[in-house]
Order: sequence, then structure tokens, then C-alpha cells
Amino acid sequence: MRKTLRWAMTILTVLLCAAVCFTILRLYRAGFVRHVSSGPVVPIFTREDTVAGLRWILPLLVLWLAGAVLIRADGPHKRPAVHPEKQRTPAASGRLRLSLFILALAFVVLGVFNGGLHDVLVKAIQICTECIGLG
Repeated sequence: MRKTLRWAMTILTVLLCAAVCFTILRLYRAGFVRHVSSGPVVPIFTREDTVAGLRWILPLLVLWLAGAVLIRADGPHKRPAVHPEKQRTPAASGRLRLSLFILALAFVVLGVFNGGLHDVLVKAIQICTECIGLG
């Protein structure tokens, strides 16, 4: 049962990640079209569009959280002995880390070109001036 639950959680995690990525890209595309047609004053992401776009992911997230609770509630178990030929090689885990790092770097670069850097800077300035009391 535990092995089946782990496989189900793995599949659900991949589906959840794919659904979030698909929804964010869809929201970005729709917002970018609106941003280009209406001018740079219109934000690409709005709170209402984001909530409406991510609402359909909520059932997947609830299932994922329930599965995580079930796995934890099952208690700690010893891992079965892994045969040496089935162990993950350091090169494979290094490639995975490198690919995830490149993906994260690509999203950071996309955010900078999107104007996200300016948005973060403006928000940081507003927060600092409010805390200090200059604004």
C-alpha cells in the first residue's frame, strides 16, 4: 500500500507541477497580450485573473496534501536495501540539479525581461519608505 501511495504521489506531483506551469504560461500569454495592446501601465498579472486561473488547480493541491498527510501518518519505515546496480549515480543527480538550476535561471531571466525586476524594486522602495516613515 505504501509503495502504491508513493507512486500515486509521484504522479500527482508531476501533474500538479505541469498544471501550475501550464496555467502560469496561459496567464502570462493573456496578460502580455493585454499589456501590449493597452500600454505599459496595464499589469501582466492581475489578482483576479490569477485567482480565476489557479482555481481549477485547487482540487489537485488538496489531493496532494492529503496524500502527503497519509504518507506521514503511515509512520517511518526502513528503506529496503537497494541493489548496488540500482542506486542513483552521482552523475545522474548532478545532471538533475544542473537542469533544475538552468530552469530556475531561465525563469529569473524571463522575469527580468518581463519587467518583474522593476516591479520588485518599486515594491521594495514603497515598503522601505513606509517602514521608515518617509512616505
